[in-house]
Amino acid sequence: MRAIGTLLAACLTALPLPADTPKPDPKKTPETPAVTARHFAVFDAKGNPSSLDTVAERMAGVSVIFVGEHHDDSVAHHLELVLLKRAAEQATRLARPPGVQPRPVALALEMFERDVQDILDEYLSGLIGEQHFKDASRPWKNYVKDYRPLVEFARENKLTVLASNAPRRYVNRVGRLGAASLKDIPDPSRRGLPPLPYGTASPAYAAKFQDLMKDMHTPTKQATLSEIEKGMVLVAQRDPVGIAVWSSFFLAGKSGERPKDKGKDEEKKPAGTEHNAGRGLEAQSLWDASMAYTIAEHLLRQPRAQVIHLNGGFHSEQRMGIPEQLLRYRPGTSLLVVTILPHKSFPRFDVGEMVDRGDFVIVTDPKFPRSFSATIPEKK
Repeated sequence: MRAIGTLLAACLTALPLPADTPKPDPKKTPETPAVTARHFAVFDAKGNPSSLDTVAERMAGVSVIFVGEHHDDSVAHHLELVLLKRAAEQATRLARPPGVQPRPVALALEMFERDVQDILDEYLSGLIGEQHFKDASRPWKNYVKDYRPLVEFARENKLTVLASNAPRRYVNRVGRLGAASLKDIPDPSRRGLPPLPYGTASPAYAAKFQDLMKDMHTPTKQATLSEIEKGMVLVAQRDPVGIAVWSSFFLAGKSGERPKDKGKDEEKKPAGTEHNAGRGLEAQSLWDASMAYTIAEHLLRQPRAQVIHLNGGFHSEQRMGIPEQLLRYRPGTSLLVVTILPHKSFPRFDVGEMVDRGDFVIVTDPKFPRSFSATIPEKK
């Protein structure tokens, strides 16, 4: 169990999982090939062929665009930058009354947590250098390759960048102790959280989440280290909920055991809650609510703004998760969901798996090199 605890601790302190793999020698690493139109296919919600031009046209008419990705999908990261550039260009080009400034475009990222917004703002304004920014803002380990181009484009074009995610230490707390435990967090630490109590998951979203958890473990089965690793690799590859929530779900008792080196919070856990798998869903909903509230806050400050939010696909597919939470905070907000996913059916649309997963579904070539490895290195 000490090995299990160590593995989970590593996952809760670094996202995504492949960050723990040894750094490759740049001299020996082949360059990622350029993404071209041959590497993706665009469809509408029902599987009718579409195009990036059509996606951009639909983007122009809404306030929020959710782009759901697999975090290791290089093609998705390329397309996200394309869509961000198109949004910025459209905001400048579209007709507006004389004297009215272009529509402000903001990039919002699941990959940064709300309590580092000040650090992000300092970097964007030129107050601090990039190395200090990276040292202080807890970026994901694949930041430089996958998300830095977007942040740098925003910086060069003076676009707002929003750190939208909940601090992972609080997501972990909810996964272990439940949503009610957040009331013990004092001000001003709560500024990284949405207003409490935050919204619960819709019945459809809850069912989808629980189905995923059932795929990872059966409720009464003892988890071995091998099974934990397999579950984490599955999460890293599909990114349905993220390593931290899955680990929190495990710590909440899904495996039937708790690590021996439990901390004070574990000792305070109420009797009879060891197998309360609902805490995993509460942790997932905290992520969704935090990201939704970040967007709603920004639109309250700048009602004319357009927000492009990047997140793991599970958070926004079928307009569930973050979109549902956003409409609670800001009813009537116009939005668009673009789901990008690598799939074996490429370049075809798999009707059985893809219908309505987004207003647009972009299928990418699964053979295109991943932006990082989702395999766990063998132990020596």
